[in-house]
Amino acid sequence: MLNAFPFGITDQYPSFFGENDAVNVTFRSPEKHQRLPAVPVIGFLAKLLYLIPHLILLYLLLLVVYLLQLVSWTPVLFAGRPPWGTTQQWGYLRYLLRLSAYVYGLTEQYLPFRLSN
Repeated sequence: MLNAFPFGITDQYPSFFGENDAVNVTFRSPEKHQRLPAVPVIGFLAKLLYLIPHLILLYLLLLVVYLLQLVSWTPVLFAGRPPWGTTQQWGYLRYLLRLSAYVYGLTEQYLPFRLSN
């Protein structure tokens, strides 16, 4: 995943062709799709209206993640490794990926308000 490298979760630079990536993501396609999201503009706008609370939460989480990144740079410069809690940002990336998958129609399941699986 391209976002894992800039957030300091992995030291492996992402490849251009998806070979030997540190993070792999798979989705199960729904067997039957809903009809409203299939309408080109109206369905997308309806999904965005449903996701307003998630977008607000995602923005707040992004601020926390950026603050953690800013705080973790100093120990990396002096000690050579980040503190333990500053690299545990999988929850944010997982939440962002679930939100993106729902918006782009890769899954029909509405998002839970949690960072874990």
